[in-house]
Amino acid sequence: MRAPDHMEWSFGQPPMPPHSLDAVLRFRPAWVENWWEEIPDQKPGTVLPLRAPSDAEDGRIKSWRKRARDGTLPPALLLYVDLLGKWLMLDGHDRIHAALLEGREPPLMGLWPVVETRRPKSRVREEGALIGAEIQLRAGTTQAGPGAQPPRVVPGLVARIP
Repeated sequence: MRAPDHMEWSFGQPPMPPHSLDAVLRFRPAWVENWWEEIPDQKPGTVLPLRAPSDAEDGRIKSWRKRARDGTLPPALLLYVDLLGKWLMLDGHDRIHAALLEGREPPLMGLWPVVETRRPKSRVREEGALIGAEIQLRAGTTQAGPGAQPPRVVPGLVARIP
């Protein structure tokens, strides 16, 4: 996957997709980032390993390489850290290494925090949504898929709330 062309902070937004998976093979316990340089490994969405990669001749890597060739490789587990704008690899270091050695795109599973904002119930808003839907149905302005029949309008669909 390609690194994004620009750096943009978006706290609380969906994360950047993971990219530069080959960075997993270059474990660095510490590094310096220049946020203005155009280095893909430093852009948001980079995957950061938590340990050094295993040797390519290791038995586990050989076993995972076979699974990668068969297409049965389980996904690696990533956690998005909003403050860094990067993905931490929690599990699957050897699986990603094996997939990259085989020239395959490894399956990934990402976790990231979601902030849910609750709106208080509003009878006016609910009634407005129902009235708007009924108007669109009656006018025939809703989009139907290919070959789909237009929806049937039931008279008195919206109950009036006093």
